[in-house]
Amino acid sequence: MAGITSLLRAIYYGGGNEAERSVLTDRPGNLLMAQGMSPYAEMTRKGQGWSAMNTTALAALVVRPSTVANCTLFNNEPEGGLTYVVDRAFGFNLVTTTAEARQGMWLCCHPKGLVTPTNDITARGSHSCKANYGGRAVVDTNMTVTDLAVPLAA
Repeated sequence: MAGITSLLRAIYYGGGNEAERSVLTDRPGNLLMAQGMSPYAEMTRKGQGWSAMNTTALAALVVRPSTVANCTLFNNEPEGGLTYVVDRAFGFNLVTTTAEARQGMWLCCHPKGLVTPTNDITARGSHSCKANYGGRAVVDTNMTVTDLAVPLAA
């Protein structure tokens, strides 16, 4: 059986200057392409990006938290439902002391079977200007947790 030889070319349409361009492949023939939009652009276009913010100040921690999670994101989807992806988290230090200080963040992952927390952080904004959040995510502040941390071996 004879092989098929082909030449891939792309045509760019836009701005009145139509042009033919080369299409690049790697050695095995995989098509190489670059992302044209910024990260999360398609997710935002589909209305799938949301932010939650605690509007009350939280006390700074002086030790690793073991009984309270300052902010909890709970996936309240049914089995096989949506998976939540956290793409950023932030904190703001409003007050400081004259002593040298370091800032950090503790993020907590709760195991499956966790009791549904109170949905008390309702300040939520859509990345695509949707009016109200209608999903099943629950965001809580100051939730009681059990310290399941396993110390690292030395």
